[in-house]
Amino acid sequence: MGILRKVALVLAVVLLSAGIGVYVFLSFNAKKIFNDQIASLARRPVAVKAVYPVFPTGIVAEDVDISGLLKVRRLRVDIDLWKLPGGEVRFSHMELDGPILFLDKAEGAAFVVTPPALSVPSLDAEQPPQPRPLPQPQPQLRSGTVTSLSMVFKKVIVRNGEVHVRDKDGREFIVDRIRGEMDNVPLNGEAVRTDFFLTGSLARLNVPFVGHFVKARGWLNWAERDMEATAQAVDDDGRVGLDVTARSAGNDMAVEGKIRMMGSQQAQASGKKTGAVEDVVLGVLDAMQSDIDMDFSFRTQMDHFEIAKVR
Repeated sequence: MGILRKVALVLAVVLLSAGIGVYVFLSFNAKKIFNDQIASLARRPVAVKAVYPVFPTGIVAEDVDISGLLKVRRLRVDIDLWKLPGGEVRFSHMELDGPILFLDKAEGAAFVVTPPALSVPSLDAEQPPQPRPLPQPQPQLRSGTVTSLSMVFKKVIVRNGEVHVRDKDGREFIVDRIRGEMDNVPLNGEAVRTDFFLTGSLARLNVPFVGHFVKARGWLNWAERDMEATAQAVDDDGRVGLDVTARSAGNDMAVEGKIRMMGSQQAQASGKKTGAVEDVVLGVLDAMQSDIDMDFSFRTQMDHFEIAKVR
């Protein structure tokens, strides 16, 4: 028992010393590390109000704005302690408080990111001649550097998030109050299985089914376009208005489920312009004053999701 205690004590001292060392390192380098790696991953301008270290291995950024893509009230990332001895600086965990993700739904039902507004030097202005640089040997960089970044977050935690989707007609759809966890989240297109459990609110949408609280769980591999997930929408009384399962293999997605629509269902959106289909469905249900339960299924592409040919 004495030997075990000594080993545990030595291990604790080593870990504490390592934590203190990392914290001191981050005290001088947190802002540069965060700005370089986030900008490299996002490939667009990044504005941050404040960046500071958190003991032992964390970096916190406040009011992060990734141009046209994401706004976050508070973002925390943790350095992977086990990569540092090899000279690599990688993030292992991420926590997002108040993130807002912006997506556009373009022609063909594809979700795209709004292009960033980048300033380009004018070609009309006369430029002084520049000397031709001599060839330089290319440094051998580790995969953890910002120029050759391979990054998979072991865990991502989301609190009070929002997703804003704007279609080609200018209508905006918002899912808010998003909370949940995701394991193994790649940020550079690697073929990795990501497990997730998320909850959110549909109260700002005009949905033709019962329920405003939605929960979803499952896994996806975005690079391979593979997925298996389930989702449910329930109301305050626990009634299930939507129960859906989606499976995709190589971008071929099959969706099936059950839906409950009520004659007394009312529009829930908060002033956003709605579409004709939603208005017609809600109008018909209101006129019928009766509930409808039905099964449905359809096929689509995972990266071009579109409800069509419902059976």
